[in-house]
Amino acid sequence: MDIDWLQKRFPDLTNFVPLAPSGQKEVFAADHKTEGAVVLKIFKPGSNAERIQREMQSPLKMRSSRIPTIYELGRTDSPTGEIVWLREKKVEGQSLREILKAKGKLDEGTTIRIGLHVIDVLAAAEVASVVHRDIKPGNIIIAMDGSAWVIDFGLARHLDQESLTPTVDKLAPCTPGYAPVEQFTNQKHNIDARADLFATGVTLYECLEGENPFLKGVIDWKEAFGRVMNMKMPRIGTSGVSEEFVDLVDSMTRTKAEHRPATAAVALQWIREIAMAHKII
Repeated sequence: MDIDWLQKRFPDLTNFVPLAPSGQKEVFAADHKTEGAVVLKIFKPGSNAERIQREMQSPLKMRSSRIPTIYELGRTDSPTGEIVWLREKKVEGQSLREILKAKGKLDEGTTIRIGLHVIDVLAAAEVASVVHRDIKPGNIIIAMDGSAWVIDFGLARHLDQESLTPTVDKLAPCTPGYAPVEQFTNQKHNIDARADLFATGVTLYECLEGENPFLKGVIDWKEAFGRVMNMKMPRIGTSGVSEEFVDLVDSMTRTKAEHRPATAAVALQWIREIAMAHKII
């Protein structure tokens, strides 16, 4: 999308900076004259309108302070056709992916805090009948104060609405190496908060161990799917990590959904107790 056109179409915004594109949309950071730092998402012409609507609905349905506030959304004509756009609060910080790329791995305290904040979002999503379906380091922002925020509900599944993925499809939308078996094999009846708990557990393992064993050295997405189906996630081996936290991550990353914590609320209570013992908020 041309920056000059964006400046003319959105006169309240300045200092446009392109961010990494995400699926059907282009993403820009910008400054709003009253709202401060914002993110402008431009959905490409021909994008799945229903999925766009659900991405917009997700934060509005949830009661969580750790997802960006949506300020405004609308439609407009562009040089490439009609587009849908969304403006939301920009969380000042770095993605967890950027941090891991720079540092390699994180300490236990930092990882527990990330887990606490992300699972808090998952518990709020569970109440709203929303499954994020794309929890991964790239969709977690670590703010300047160390808090973790969950972004990008572009793949969100609303359990109280009809699924957008055809039942006959053998594969469902996901990120290989983070999605659990029931998600990428399109087992709709098994999709709930436990899918997001799996992806969160993989992310927390990666924070402490510096690698995702489902992705290390894989040739393609098929191999990643095969590992998730057939390989048990190893237990965290980093020395000094509390057994309670190791047990939680191990439980969250079990292959079968029924072997994970039953709900996000159960996992949240578990990690809250761990965080309290470590005096982490």
